[in-house]
Amino acid sequence: QCHKNKYSYKDSLVQQYVDDYRALFPLYIEALNEKNTEKLQNLSVSAQELGERSTIVSERLTDPKEAQKFSDEMTEMAKCFVNEVTDISNK
Repeated sequence: QCHKNKYSYKDSLVQQYVDDYRALFPLYIEALNEKNTEKLQNLSVSAQELGERSTIVSERLTDPKEAQKFSDEMTEMAKCFVNEVTDISNK
């Protein structure tokens, strides 16, 4: 459920950002489970690149409904990710 797309977006750059962000989660969780520091370092670079793209994406979210969908989806992904990381940490 955490890794499935919830919404689709009119703007292809916004959609690509959400897709890329969502695709990063299972890779990161896998690397955490494996305790693979090299993978984690590589994924942190990808995460940083996504962070740099967030400004461009936020500027393109001029439609209030699209912006709300984006906010809701990103919040949901973040909560899900925190829950998965917490589960791994508690093992």
